[in-house]
Amino acid sequence: MDGSEPTIHSPLYSGTIKLTQSTHIKTQTFDSNGNPVGFTNEARFNKVNKVEYPSWYSTLLAGKYTGSQKKEATKAIKMMVNGALMVNIADDPDLIDASGGYNTGCFIRSIDPLKGKAWLDAGLSETWIIQQVNNNDVHNTSELQDILQENVGKTIHIKAVRNYGQNIFKIKL
Repeated sequence: MDGSEPTIHSPLYSGTIKLTQSTHIKTQTFDSNGNPVGFTNEARFNKVNKVEYPSWYSTLLAGKYTGSQKKEATKAIKMMVNGALMVNIADDPDLIDASGGYNTGCFIRSIDPLKGKAWLDAGLSETWIIQQVNNNDVHNTSELQDILQENVGKTIHIKAVRNYGQNIFKIKL
């Protein structure tokens, strides 16, 4: 994490890396013989004292660029739903902006490989936004939990969106 070129003898990282200062990270994959595979990947992270949030939504409503919003960062409440850690997308303005403007549904943060096997078997993964179950709109995680509870033992169809596209996933509960 010092910006030097990685070698087969560099420390191996597998998990979260907490950064407290500006950092230059380089990574490299190696095969079983210790030979580099592909190119070195690198990223620079710059620590900032103040975070500003530009908002496409307020700009859209005003019909002109309105500048950044100065605010304290808030964390949306996360809820585990059948092995998937989800967030109400409407509770996190950054997710609304990052998802292309979807403002309802349940954003999948992560899925436990064991408890969330049904999601994974259906093809769902992190960053999908669940918007409908069996053609019924899902606005938040509480609604999703209620619908799933009503359909235990049944096969359901979930409409989810990501990257300006959508897909229908079939899940057996």
